[in-house]
Amino acid sequence: MRVMFRKHIDSLALGQRTKDLAAYVLAQIPDGIPIGKEELKSKIREVINLASADAKKPIIPDAAYDKIKKVVRDEVKEWNTVDDTESELRLIEELKSVLARFDPAIRDAKNVNGILKATDAAIAVSGDKDSEQRITFEREVQNALLSSPIIEALTDTASDALFFIGKQEAVNITDLTLDFIKTGKKPARDRVREALNYYPKGGGLSCFAVDVALFGRMVAKAPELNVDASAQIAHAISTHYVEKEFDFFTAMDDRAAANKTGAEMIGDIAFNSSTLYRYATLAVHELYEQLAQNADATAKATAEFIRAFVFSMPDGKRNSFANYTTPDAVYAAIRDDRPVNLVGAFENPVQEENGYVSVSMKRFREYAQNVYAHFVAKPKKAYTIAWDSAFEALGDASDSNALPERIAADVKAAL
Repeated sequence: MRVMFRKHIDSLALGQRTKDLAAYVLAQIPDGIPIGKEELKSKIREVINLASADAKKPIIPDAAYDKIKKVVRDEVKEWNTVDDTESELRLIEELKSVLARFDPAIRDAKNVNGILKATDAAIAVSGDKDSEQRITFEREVQNALLSSPIIEALTDTASDALFFIGKQEAVNITDLTLDFIKTGKKPARDRVREALNYYPKGGGLSCFAVDVALFGRMVAKAPELNVDASAQIAHAISTHYVEKEFDFFTAMDDRAAANKTGAEMIGDIAFNSSTLYRYATLAVHELYEQLAQNADATAKATAEFIRAFVFSMPDGKRNSFANYTTPDAVYAAIRDDRPVNLVGAFENPVQEENGYVSVSMKRFREYAQNVYAHFVAKPKKAYTIAWDSAFEALGDASDSNALPERIAADVKAAL
């Protein structure tokens, strides 16, 4: 759903992955300041990690030299078990090309372990343990290793991919990083937290990226950077009892020799086919505050959230099951008191021999009317999309194209 939502929102309003910051910062660096991309990534990590509540627990873990060595050695062991000498030889040449400048002995090493041992020896003679000189040398070795696409892929340095920041937050971090590179002086922790947490607009209101505001952000090492999600999405449930089924499959070699029989692979996949009830709620008043009280942005985000929720489907095993289905009914309610999840309609599973959709729609409609009669007031406005006209008892009839825009207009008018 988040992927579908991001497709319809201006990229400038979306969260940026911190792993993509390096290219952005690099473009802002003036001529005459030489710095490699890996060193730049390290500087960005240093700046962002200043916001951590505990300096020993960074927000974005550094791909330390010891971690890189372990991953490389483990990968070589894996290659050896399958006699993949080609990959190992390619890695040996790659390691020599990026590390030979640190010690000529690295060039003469015969295998990966020899290269890493020679590199360890070069680090050991660079200075006393924990000295600034040795730490700097080891970081240079680390950055040289990560400059190789092969080694970067092996070590999976994208550990920060889940930490999203807004476009303006990226600009703020860029400014702090550039100052750090030019002056050598790290920015104050409060400045980093402010840069990552919000940017001033209309008197210092928080103004997060749209998807960060909708889906939230958790930074365990710096709770001040947490963002409460304005949207809540429930797990889909079936409206009826479901029996698990199994798809037994075989994989055949279409070009096998004539005298070769049997399958290359056999297996099974568990699946079910069910009528699902899905529910989501959006706290528009919270989204409005998070987007700096921008009514246009809030209305646009609301419309695209609805569009994405209505049409998004899980894409796991899509090639096997082609689950490109559309809803049979949609009910959208605008409330000013509290969210109301009507899942109780299916506390007693639907039982029907001739399909579950019609009975599920009837059960939902009757339950909603009962809830509105005895527990909460009817919504301020409500819309329905369904082929059964009886469903229109819950709200004005609409269609999938008009619904997001009608609700967006209602939201904008209310704000």
